[in-house]
Amino acid sequence: MTAESTDELFKSLLILDKNPSEGGGEHAAFSVSHIVSPTPVETHVFLSFMHRKPFYVGTGKESVWKVEDGSISIEKMDSGRPRNRRSDHA
Repeated sequence: MTAESTDELFKSLLILDKNPSEGGGEHAAFSVSHIVSPTPVETHVFLSFMHRKPFYVGTGKESVWKVEDGSISIEKMDSGRPRNRRSDHA
């Protein structure tokens, strides 16, 4: 079998530190940067489900997305003001 096409999902290795913080508390969310596309990809949705935590994905100078419960929503866009745009992918 030969792959007909491939998509670049990451430019580097993603290592998530799931150890409790120094104070003993759990992480509330994970934050990652993503430079291969202007929006989060399906892998971010999968990771959010797998770790049962929201992921905040930075895709540009002022673009931050929240990935949680199968949904991707923009948190900040160009002007830096919060937005209420939501895109369901579940």
